[in-house]
Amino acid sequence: MGFSYNILVILGDCMEGYVMGNERYEQLLDYLDQKRDWVAARDLARYFGVSGRQIRSYVAAINRSSETQPLIDSSNKGYRLSRAPVPGRRRLSEDSLPILPAQRSEHIITALLRSPGGCNVFDLAESLFISVPTLENDLGKIRRDTAGYGLTLRRNRETVVLEGNERDKRRFLKECLFQGGWEKVRTEPHPFFTQDFNDSSVRASIKRIFSEHSVFVNDYALDDLLLHMFIVVQRVRSGCCIEEIPTCPSEPDSRYLYAIKDLSEYLQTTFSLSFGPLELHDLELVLSQNTSILDPSIITPQNLKQYVEQEYIEAARYIVEQVKEHYLVNGFSDDFFVKFTLHLKNLFIRSSKNLTAKNPLKDKIKWTYPLIHDISVFIADILDHRFGLHIDEDEIGYIAFHLCTCLYGMNQEPVTATFIYANYYDYHQKTVELLEKYFEGSLAVKFTVSIHDYIPTACHSDLIISTVGSRLPKPCIVINPFPLKQDFEQIRNQVEEISRLKKYAFFHQKFLQFFAPQCFICNRTDQNPQDLIRTMCRNAIDLGFARETFTQEVLRRERMSNTAFHEVAVPHAMSQHVNRSFISVSVNRPPVRWSESAPAVKLVLMIGVHQDDRRIFSRIFDFLVEILSAAGNVALLEKAASFEEFTGLIGEMAGNVSWD
Repeated sequence: MGFSYNILVILGDCMEGYVMGNERYEQLLDYLDQKRDWVAARDLARYFGVSGRQIRSYVAAINRSSETQPLIDSSNKGYRLSRAPVPGRRRLSEDSLPILPAQRSEHIITALLRSPGGCNVFDLAESLFISVPTLENDLGKIRRDTAGYGLTLRRNRETVVLEGNERDKRRFLKECLFQGGWEKVRTEPHPFFTQDFNDSSVRASIKRIFSEHSVFVNDYALDDLLLHMFIVVQRVRSGCCIEEIPTCPSEPDSRYLYAIKDLSEYLQTTFSLSFGPLELHDLELVLSQNTSILDPSIITPQNLKQYVEQEYIEAARYIVEQVKEHYLVNGFSDDFFVKFTLHLKNLFIRSSKNLTAKNPLKDKIKWTYPLIHDISVFIADILDHRFGLHIDEDEIGYIAFHLCTCLYGMNQEPVTATFIYANYYDYHQKTVELLEKYFEGSLAVKFTVSIHDYIPTACHSDLIISTVGSRLPKPCIVINPFPLKQDFEQIRNQVEEISRLKKYAFFHQKFLQFFAPQCFICNRTDQNPQDLIRTMCRNAIDLGFARETFTQEVLRRERMSNTAFHEVAVPHAMSQHVNRSFISVSVNRPPVRWSESAPAVKLVLMIGVHQDDRRIFSRIFDFLVEILSAAGNVALLEKAASFEEFTGLIGEMAGNVSWD
């Protein structure tokens, strides 16, 4: 790295313990070294995505590391590396280092939680190397975030204080840590925590205690429990204990009592703590939220009633029937029904105690399996309207997890085959078994017939596979009586080609019919998602495609869980409110910020499905996702200036996309 390498050696361990700052200083020094000339402060600020004030803070911190000559020169021209740096250094305290923008919120929240009496805004701004107005902007966002947890961020002259009960503060902190990445918190320094919480050791001890008392926990729930323990240890150690009696007090299940006793003793002994009765009650609530005293491996459809009340079984059965009717899907196995019913019971119990389970996979499931996630939102709507149970995105994600076990690949229509053989001691049956096992899900042997009994008009299938080298209708593949590697490869290539052609035919025969030139919009306004949806719905209603109720139903679906994934949004209603099926398109310039957690949306494809087309809705949905998820496709489609250009690009993409 040339000249700047020597400077970094000089800086050495002066930035030890502050990884993010060290990285940014290295980047600044390296950038100045490459320029080897004066660089204006505004250019540096633009390059690093920070303010000019922060650039000055970085330079000041770097120069303070030298006991003699500054390492970076400054003038009215900007900044450059010193021509003759003198070796010398001194350690910078972590408190004197500037905080990067992405880290400010967690530092502010940490300061507020550690100071029950509040923080001085001027001292807080100075410690963060930002101006008071910048701090006020940060506090505004934190104020909005905390309001959803029953907390109030109150300003009294120069002091700002976070008011609320301890349970709500812990809930808020848990959400902040979860959103910031629990894995990162467990492995990297964090301003809120000391580093004596050995994750592996605590995890092993909890699992041992649960095993001794026959308490069952899955790995996702165990992670949630560890995060809670992490927070409890730090808060109690700081003297912040729960003092509020719960609004719905309950007696611990007797089967949990010994596990709670051993777990609390372990935590108090290991971390030198003392739990009061309300802390123990809170521990019982968390255990009931994340664990089960039922061993799911021994529960079957035959003995389900011995473990689960009839009301939950009936609720699960009703939900499954509604999904079958609405989405026209099957494949719900007995194993799925048992586990889904157990999950449903736990869901109702958690809700009765005002508890939720965090789900680290909720976004990944939503973006990877959007149709299954959509079915989960449909189930959430049933739970809300029929059973009065409102669930959040985390719980919707867990329902999707269950659905994936039986509905994954539900739209993968297998290629059908006729297997033709020369009969000899029924050895052909072994070959058919091998083929079905090898190509499970992608190939279905529809007919098995000897060469002498084969009648082409009676055996309609996509492909013929034969062990007899006779003249047969195409497409036909002749293989060895006992298939070799090259036989499997030959069949696979043919299956993939037939599957591609079938989907491409579906694209031209069905998919394109959903589009209409009148439903194509080049959106150049700075609308929010709700207003854009209203505009698109109004257009569809005016064209006679949708009914007046369509708008409120699309917005209701969006409120339950936004339909954005990657840089695309696919708003739609959960029930039919249209006169004909359609797909309305909005190409957004500039992109629309759909939600805080999703990227800005460049394309909106709003779907309206008529009753007569319900059977193909899932295929349409999956088809869109496959095209729009392919790398680079959204970037091409967002440049389309007309309906004809847009559908032309979609056609090209449908021909090129991999359908595996």
